Amino acid sequence: HRKDLTDIRREVGRVPTLLRQKKSEDAEKTLKEADEKLKAIVKESGLDAEDRVISSVQQLVDTQKRALLKYKVDAGEIEETSFTKDVAPILNARCVSCHGEDNPRNRLRLDSFAGMKKGGQSGPLLTIGEPDKSLIIARVKSTGNDRMPRGGQALNAKEIEAISTWILQGAKFDSKDESALLATLVPATRAKPKETVNIAKATGNETVSFTKDIAPFMVNLCVR
Repeated sequence: HRKDLTDIRREVGRVPTLLRQKKSEDAEKTLKEADEKLKAIVKESGLDAEDRVISSVQQLVDTQKRALLKYKVDAGEIEETSFTKDVAPILNARCVSCHGEDNPRNRLRLDSFAGMKKGGQSGPLLTIGEPDKSLIIARVKSTGNDRMPRGGQALNAKEIEAISTWILQGAKFDSKDESALLATLVPATRAKPKETVNIAKATGNETVSFTKDIAPFMVNLCVR
C-alpha cells in the first residue's frame, strides 16, 4: 500500500505538466484514477481516510483538482458559476430550513447572501478562491457528526462541485441586494400543465393508526 501511495503521488505530480501542455482531459483522468486508487487502499488496508499517510496524499490530489478547475475556468472550458442560478437553489432547498430567519442554528443564516458572507458561531463560511479552506465545503463534505445538512441527505457531488467552483471563481454575488432572501432569487421553475387528479373519498369505514399513518410523516416533515 505504501508503494501504491508513492505511485499515486508520482502520477498526480504530473498534472501541472499536463495542464501546461493543455491536456486537461488527461489531467482529469489522472486525478479520477488517483481518487479511485485511494478509496481502494482505504478499504483494503482498514485505515481511516483521515489517517495521516492517506490524508497527505488526498490533500495533494485535492490541490491538483483545484488547479485543474482553475485551468478549465481560465481556458473557458466551463462557464462561470452563477450564485443566483447555481448556488442559491441548493442553499435554499437544503440549508434554509435549519439556518433561516426563524431558526438560525449556531447563529448562522443561509437564507441570504449577506448571512452567508457574515458566517456564524463557528466563523466565516467562505475563503475566497480556496474551496477546500472554506468552512461550508468542509461541512458538506464531512463524514463525521459535523456533516451538514445535519439529519438530512448529504449534498451530492454535483452540488458540492457547484459551490466549490463558485468559491474558486471568487464567490461573486450576481444580483443587486445581498440581503434579499434566496427564495426571491431562485429562478422560477416552469409550471407543469394541470393534470386531472382523482381524489379518493372516505367511506366512513376506514381506520387510521397514529403510529403507522400519522407519526411517520410528522417525523419526516416536522421534527427536524
